[in-house]
Amino acid sequence: MANLLEPKTAPQIRVTDSQIKLLKEFTYALRDIHPRDDRSFRWAISMGAGLLNLTHQDIAETFSVSRPTVTRWINGQNSPHPAVRPTIYKWMIDQSEEAIKENQERLEVVAA
Repeated sequence: MANLLEPKTAPQIRVTDSQIKLLKEFTYALRDIHPRDDRSFRWAISMGAGLLNLTHQDIAETFSVSRPTVTRWINGQNSPHPAVRPTIYKWMIDQSEEAIKENQERLEVVAA
C-alpha cells in the first residue's frame, strides 16, 4: 500500500486571474482547519478541487487512493483518518501557492 504521507506531484495548475484572490483566501483558511473537523475537510477538498482545476482522479493519484474514494470524501460518505488530513491540507496549500506564484509571474510578463 502506498504511503499517504508522501503525496505525488500534481499536474501543473493554471488558474484565471480572478482566482488568485480566492486562492489566497483558500490558502489562509486551510491553515486554520482542525484535522478532526469532517465538515471542514469536505469543504476543503471540494473547494480545492474546484479552485485548482483538479479532477477527482488527479487527487486520487496524488494520494494513492481510488477516484471513488475521493468522491466519497467530497460527498461526506467517508474521510481519511484525521492524522492524514494535515498532509492533504499542506499539499493543497503548496498547490495553491504555486499556482498563485506562476500566475503572478505570468501577469508580470504580460504587463511588461
